Amino acid sequence: MLRLRVWWWRWVIAVSAFLQQIATYGMLYNYSILFVSLQKEFDSGAVLAGWPGSLASSLANLMSPLTALLMMRMKAVKLVILGHVIICVGYLLTSIVPALGYAVFTFGVMGGVGVNFVTHAVTGLVLEWFPKDNFSRANGISVTGTSTGMLAYSFLLSTCITQFGWRRALRYISVGTLALGIMASFFLTDPPTEDEGNNEGGDEGKPGVDERKQITLETVETLDPDHPTERTLVGEDLGDEEERCETHEDRIHTPSCEVKGSSSCFVDWEVYHMITHIDPWAWTIGACLAMASFMDGHGLSSDRIAVVIMFFAIGEIGGKVLFTVVGDHLPCQRLYFLVASVFLGTIALGVMTVVQTFQQMMALSIFSGFLRSLIYGHSNAVVADIFFKTYSSNGVAILALFPYGIGSLIGAPLSGGLYDITGNYILSLVVIAAIFFCAAFAFLTIEFHRRLASRDCCCFSSGKNRPALL
Repeated sequence: MLRLRVWWWRWVIAVSAFLQQIATYGMLYNYSILFVSLQKEFDSGAVLAGWPGSLASSLANLMSPLTALLMMRMKAVKLVILGHVIICVGYLLTSIVPALGYAVFTFGVMGGVGVNFVTHAVTGLVLEWFPKDNFSRANGISVTGTSTGMLAYSFLLSTCITQFGWRRALRYISVGTLALGIMASFFLTDPPTEDEGNNEGGDEGKPGVDERKQITLETVETLDPDHPTERTLVGEDLGDEEERCETHEDRIHTPSCEVKGSSSCFVDWEVYHMITHIDPWAWTIGACLAMASFMDGHGLSSDRIAVVIMFFAIGEIGGKVLFTVVGDHLPCQRLYFLVASVFLGTIALGVMTVVQTFQQMMALSIFSGFLRSLIYGHSNAVVADIFFKTYSSNGVAILALFPYGIGSLIGAPLSGGLYDITGNYILSLVVIAAIFFCAAFAFLTIEFHRRLASRDCCCFSSGKNRPALL
């Protein structure tokens, strides 16, 4: 029965993650609609009224390292339910705030933390169910929920505010979102372990079993307790060098995970490893720079701006669907497609300098949304390609979310600050284009560094015995 369940249940996990993304990001990505009501209600400036939404968007990613530590003590489904409860309570409290400053905590902090709990848990869970094959498709199904939620909640929130006012609208939507999130969480389960698979007649064909190389208990016993990721091989004939190099990278965290029975173990060490190595830094810098943007109405009315945003979301959904279909059958690494999308983004910026009509803006918004779909969603698959042999699914989720929290927090102020100072639209676009080039260079640094490391590793294979790994 378990074998039959494994074959198709993992796709239920992907669909459930899709529903979770709708429930969490639908309201968050439509804060601009609530922004107008808050500004009018409290007679507030744009900066203060925008703080709750900006803070929530940032914390939805920045909380990942702390959430990873929490996952060491909680199962993913429990964390998802806790996240939805926090979101619901935060939105309900926002509906009764007497002053806008309280919404910074109720909507910004509570909403952002709750969204991160849900997103981090489902991202890691999808990765565990799809450790190798079809992860790009499963991730594509999951992240398409953010764009779908943005479209669905845009109409829902606008209608409810018109009919009931923003306070009652928040109450109704928060309760409905909680119900949707909890119902979808009932389908979230951990993948079966290897022992469970063997009891059902072996693990052949089980996509839910961790397909990474497993470590025997004898290897676990050789670990230094003070340095659980290091092995002592002094005096051992190491044999084939290339195999040993790959094995050492694959085994960085796996032994401890097998002992504890959880892929979220040793998060503290994983974070330390990220801080002290080049590739995680290069990814973080590139992702932060790729989030650079600034908003300018370009002479359009608020209604037409809303239409442009809707077409951007449609283009983003189209890009996510396309990469969901072909993402596992690309002719080269996904990292190169990510770099290409960043470079093409500079072309879109160049076109923005010459567009004049509303129809041209709609066409450009679809093209821009399509390009940015790889940054906004399928970068999770790129992170898994690069780092899943080095970190657990919990660590991969940190790298998939945390850099974008930094980028969303500082990206707009850094890139838009020049526009606020000079008022020069063309100059601001040139600056963002330069930032995009730097982001692409940071991404390519990862592949360049890994090629150098692989060549150095192969150089050792010319000798019969190698230096010991300590």
